[in-house]
Amino acid sequence: MNTRDFLFKQNSCIHFGVGFTDKIGEILAKTSSSAIIACDPFLKSVSLKLKEECPQIKDIFSEIEPNPQLSGVMKLLILTALNKCDTIIAIGGGSVLDTAKFVKGVYNFKPMDIPELLKYFRQEIPFNATSPIKIIAVPSTAGTGAEVTSVSVVSHGDIKNTINSPVFLPDICVVDPALTLTVPPKATMITGLDALSHALESFWNINNQPITDLYATEAAKHIFSNLIKAYEKGNQIDSRVGMSYGALLAGLAFSQTRTAGCHAASYPLSMLFHLPHGEACAFTLAGFIRLNNDDRLESFAREVGFQNTTEMANYVVSLQRLAGLRVTIEDLGISDTYHLSKLCVEHPLMKFNPVQPSISQMQELFRSLGK
Repeated sequence: MNTRDFLFKQNSCIHFGVGFTDKIGEILAKTSSSAIIACDPFLKSVSLKLKEECPQIKDIFSEIEPNPQLSGVMKLLILTALNKCDTIIAIGGGSVLDTAKFVKGVYNFKPMDIPELLKYFRQEIPFNATSPIKIIAVPSTAGTGAEVTSVSVVSHGDIKNTINSPVFLPDICVVDPALTLTVPPKATMITGLDALSHALESFWNINNQPITDLYATEAAKHIFSNLIKAYEKGNQIDSRVGMSYGALLAGLAFSQTRTAGCHAASYPLSMLFHLPHGEACAFTLAGFIRLNNDDRLESFAREVGFQNTTEMANYVVSLQRLAGLRVTIEDLGISDTYHLSKLCVEHPLMKFNPVQPSISQMQELFRSLGK
């Protein structure tokens, strides 16, 4: 057996199961004296129920924007400090989890203003490696993988920063597929394609290793076999369990490798055309399957249920079309992709892609999409 050298580090405690949100009270009883919930607005009722059941929970903060802003970080930071909390329970999508992570990284027993937070945002000063705050991450979608990664994506105005710090890794994650039952079909598809991008980008990443390959392959199997069912019959728990499990495995995979070409392209696409993150990642996914194709990826395609990578790429496009997502550059309303392609190839995540495309190659990739 020829196994490559590798380092795999993951310190989160993972609780996975339908209805496991009800276990948060038991977890808090062992780990916390004072906690605050950060949640998406539509999860306020779930959060209120938890607050009624858990005396440790002092407050609920639900003013987090879809692309979380530094201003939201400051508000959560102030509430956490005022309540002398030692735990943030982050219930929601990636925006909520990313906000909680940033608060953990800057917490130092006193509230801060925006100028101080900007020093961390610009990475001019290090995050607090000995932060007293613990994070219990409770994802409400099957997509971001933020519950098991040390990445926080936060914006200040139009500037979006993707920051990687060990302190961001949640201490505990509770993955309850029941929370995803009410996610609308289009959001189910978008977040599911984000998770699929994590799996594929981890597999072909230049930092891939044996354990991440296993996670990525198993993640893709579960996502490919459950995403349409979750999209079309979202109230059925079996497909939601499969998607939550697949997204978790994909998160564990890219937590070690980082992402690559699709995510490098997603940031300019979101910035210029306001595509939701998962839709932006999916936009170039079929193109990068073709660009990165080699014998190893062909084996991956067969392992996850396709005859070859061509069939796998075409299936990704069919998923996009099923949900009415944008698939071609014409759907974006452009024909000249030079500026967009330049931003994509210059993004720092592109260095993790196995093929380093030139601007002209990236332009050709964009022209090929949907065909």
